[in-house]
Amino acid sequence: MKKVIIFFLLCLIIPSVFAIEIITKDTLNREETLIAKFSGNFIKAPSQEDISIYRGHIRIPAETYVTKIGGEYHLYSLLSGKQSGNYTLMISNVKYSSGGQIYEQDISKNFTIND
Repeated sequence: MKKVIIFFLLCLIIPSVFAIEIITKDTLNREETLIAKFSGNFIKAPSQEDISIYRGHIRIPAETYVTKIGGEYHLYSLLSGKQSGNYTLMISNVKYSSGGQIYEQDISKNFTIND
């Protein structure tokens, strides 16, 4: 009986903790392609205009492409010509639901480009 109650509570808690998830490699090579997968309970689907790449606090020009496969969004962007260093992938104005609440915020994921 206790196991059933614990399982039920975990099923309620886990979706609210993992509302939006971005999966990508933390370290990429200079000529590699950035590939990211993000999933969640989106109300407003993220588009190419919502996605930016920053080096430090400076937005850098990057061609990004977004496609939806199943319930997940996949992004890719060419990194050729980018300097090595720390970067941030930013998805702006993400509107999603979690735990019965609706949220709108920016979601980011840090990554590094090596030589």
